[in-house]
Amino acid sequence: MFNTWVTVRSASFFPFPIFLEKNLEVYLGNILQTSGFVVSGVGETDGGSVTFLTAPAAGTLVTLRRYLALQRLTDFQDSGQFRAKVLNDELDYLTATVQQLEADAARTIRLNETDSDSPLTLPNTAERVGHTIVFDENGALTTQPAAAIAASAAWHTLDDIPEGTVNQHFSQVERTKLSEIKAGAEANPAQVSEDEKATATETGLRSFSPRDVSDIASRYASNNSVVSVHGRTGAVIAQSGDYTADQISETTSRMVMTADERDKLTGVEAGAQVNAVLSIHGRTGAISAQTGDYTAEQITETTIRVVMTAEERNKLAEIEAGARAYPPLVSATEKLPQHRQKSAPFRQKMLPTSSLR
Repeated sequence: MFNTWVTVRSASFFPFPIFLEKNLEVYLGNILQTSGFVVSGVGETDGGSVTFLTAPAAGTLVTLRRYLALQRLTDFQDSGQFRAKVLNDELDYLTATVQQLEADAARTIRLNETDSDSPLTLPNTAERVGHTIVFDENGALTTQPAAAIAASAAWHTLDDIPEGTVNQHFSQVERTKLSEIKAGAEANPAQVSEDEKATATETGLRSFSPRDVSDIASRYASNNSVVSVHGRTGAVIAQSGDYTADQISETTSRMVMTADERDKLTGVEAGAQVNAVLSIHGRTGAISAQTGDYTAEQITETTIRVVMTAEERNKLAEIEAGARAYPPLVSATEKLPQHRQKSAPFRQKMLPTSSLR
């Protein structure tokens, strides 16, 4: 039998001869495989190989075991042909079966070479059902009820219980270490990544190596760090005197008052009007409207209010009181002869008198 661990290859080799392909058992882990592989080197003295059609997963244990039926393959006839190859093949097969028995015997429970003989035969089935194999006071193999073994005082403390491959003892040192871990603590938090170092925005728990601390310190910690603020250390808060007016930068809408501006402001009385009117129309005091304050030339006309000119005033003076503005024109009927002598209301005569005959 030959064991090998699969890494990244799909072929495994065996260093022993096989006579037929079925003489080789192929295991992946603990499972016997019946297909999915090709066997090479059948009949070769130095062995051969097994190539898997699909490579097993990395870390899979591959076991190659030669298993031969304990039988004779060749029968030599009296006075028949006696060929050396046939005899060699028969002897090789017999030798291989003996090797197989030797390997199987080495994997069983057996007495030490220097130990005295002891009966190691199991009791009958009915006698060992629900029993556990034990060795009596003489070292002979026997059985006892499992319940009796469990209730016996053979194991007084946890030190008497052997550890398994999955479950192990919990030591006092481990108990102390566990008591120092806070409830809800994350075991082996994820290592801080390069992106998290660069952005510095991750709030989740991360594991930092000394190199991580050095990287982050070199990125964000300055050699010229602030020692104090305004001569104060600790949690510094603003207070009067931290800055003078000369250290304040002005903006377009906020400016600092100068000493000259303060003196000027002090000379202005409370309620004083800035840029006051000295007089109106040459008068001071409580001013009231008077004739002559404004002339018609200083009045601005609007679309519905206009100032009369001197020419318009003369034209208006020539119109008699009660005159009609624009009387109706004489009609065609009034122009006929029979209507000439009749009295008629005043009409505006627009035609020359030579046409009225």
